[in-house]
Amino acid sequence: GITTVADGYGDNKENPMNLTLFVAVIAVCYVCLLFLLAWGAERWFSGVTRRLQKWIYALSLAVYCSSWSFLGTVGQSANDFWSYLHIFIGPIIIFTLGFGMLRKMVVVSKAQNITSVADFIAARYGKSQPLAVIITLIALFGIMPYIALQLKAMVFSLSLFQSPDDPLDGAKVALIIAVLLAIFAILFGTRKLDATEHNPGMMLAIAFESLVKLAAFVLVGGIVVFGVFGGFGDLWNQASAKGVIVNPNLRLEALMPELIVGMAAFLCMPRQFHVMVVEAEGEQTLSKARWLFPLYIGLFGLFVGPLALAGKVLLGDSVSADTYVINLPLALDAPWLAIVALLGTLSAATGMVIVAVVTISVMISNEWLVPVLLRTGQIRRKNFSQFSQQLLYARRLSIALILAFGYFSYLSFDSSDSLSNLGMLSFGAFAQLAPALVGGLYWKH
Repeated sequence: GITTVADGYGDNKENPMNLTLFVAVIAVCYVCLLFLLAWGAERWFSGVTRRLQKWIYALSLAVYCSSWSFLGTVGQSANDFWSYLHIFIGPIIIFTLGFGMLRKMVVVSKAQNITSVADFIAARYGKSQPLAVIITLIALFGIMPYIALQLKAMVFSLSLFQSPDDPLDGAKVALIIAVLLAIFAILFGTRKLDATEHNPGMMLAIAFESLVKLAAFVLVGGIVVFGVFGGFGDLWNQASAKGVIVNPNLRLEALMPELIVGMAAFLCMPRQFHVMVVEAEGEQTLSKARWLFPLYIGLFGLFVGPLALAGKVLLGDSVSADTYVINLPLALDAPWLAIVALLGTLSAATGMVIVAVVTISVMISNEWLVPVLLRTGQIRRKNFSQFSQQLLYARRLSIALILAFGYFSYLSFDSSDSLSNLGMLSFGAFAQLAPALVGGLYWKH
């Protein structure tokens, strides 16, 4: 049956049945659901039990799993079997072996009302304003490849449902997505000024998206591994027989440098710092996530390698390895499962972009705009409501500009760039901040 599916894949692609309209309706309904969830949380979050708030916090940490985790790691594994491991092992090590450091970060941040990673590092070095400005600049440039990655993944995924006779205009679709993300981020990330920078509506939407992307990835992986093949062992044997496993032996010398960079980036990525430290109510909230988040990451990573092998066995090089997660269900003539995978991709990509742009807009307003207003004396000439309104407008403008730059980054990156290559560019940028962050946490001077 597997040979037939693989051989018939090209015929399925030429099928005139077009899922485009149905997929578009599903995607719009999903976005509307996110808006509804976020709006409801903004109104009634205070009535949510403390226990549920801790679950929401723990799930929101999975904003770490972007479309790179959902699609890109499978593409990585197809080209080099164990190359994706650092993406998942890094956060697990930090949350288990390095949990004392995380706890200290949260305690210090709550004591000093820290609002961002730039604020945290600057505060630990004598409240250095130039340092905060530089870190915000690094964050702004560092996030561009990551936003381009998410836009590329979403356009990539939507184009798979398009008829060959009616190809998708990637630039237009990416622009529409960027505008929708900007609207969502502005509506639920800049509704009001809050000294703690908490966004309950946005966090509930992110937690929900975390459930969706995990369920989608595990469902696709489970059906492919146990429905099409006879389990992990059978899949490995078939892949070995076909000789499609690239570098089947784990090489620690190749893994360790990327693992260190991945761990450093995990600590310093503005969106991750925001959900992990700024959104935490305190130590107890973080402790709840100590085992839940590593469990989530481990479950997510369980099917990455198997999906890569299944893609190599069934599809080979007929499609991009980055699209195996959606192309496998299409090849198996299971469009409903492909739509589930698409929703997982949208969840992974939109969650990351929304939190990232809101977080960096906060950094721009707090570390760039407010110091200028203080020095020019404009804050003294305004009452609080005028000042807060001006700050909110600045954040909204920042969100729009960040996504505009992200869109142009998407257009400028070569279409042949893999998702993992774009992700590593951002990881490399954010990892630069790790020595200052860890040093500032423990160095007495």
